[in-house]
Amino acid sequence: MGALSALIIGGLFASITGSDAFVCLVVAVAGGLVVSDILERREREREIRKFATRMRLTYIGSALPKSFPLHRTSSRTAHSMCNVVAGDRGAAEIVLFDCALRYGRSRFRRTVAAVRGRAGGFGIARFAPDLETEQIGEWMVVYSSRSRLSVEEMQTLISELCAF
Repeated sequence: MGALSALIIGGLFASITGSDAFVCLVVAVAGGLVVSDILERREREREIRKFATRMRLTYIGSALPKSFPLHRTSSRTAHSMCNVVAGDRGAAEIVLFDCALRYGRSRFRRTVAAVRGRAGGFGIARFAPDLETEQIGEWMVVYSSRSRLSVEEMQTLISELCAF
């Protein structure tokens, strides 16, 4: 929601209800932020569902497969899992998901990509400066330190994996 829209909505609400214009403006801006966040999440879900279909993976929603050891990864404090995609590609089991993390007072979202059953794993990720990798038993886990991966980045990781 633009600033002009928030001003108009806040002004209209103030004149209709007789409330303080500043309070109405704050409510309008907060409401706009909430609506914007909802629309952004819906768009991300739509893009990831398309990605899952294109890559012949399954969109699960908000539940991680039981086989994935989240509690042993650096993302173990993750909450609000969403956009979980899982499936098999050849001899590899793949899991991708968005989550929210909190370190101290800071909060951020992250996309985690994991593969089990491929010795090479996400080889290209080892050379990308913004991606971190970790080996957890049979799983190779890749994530950007403090941001979500774009659908294009997820596709590159999966395509690189399937090129082995």
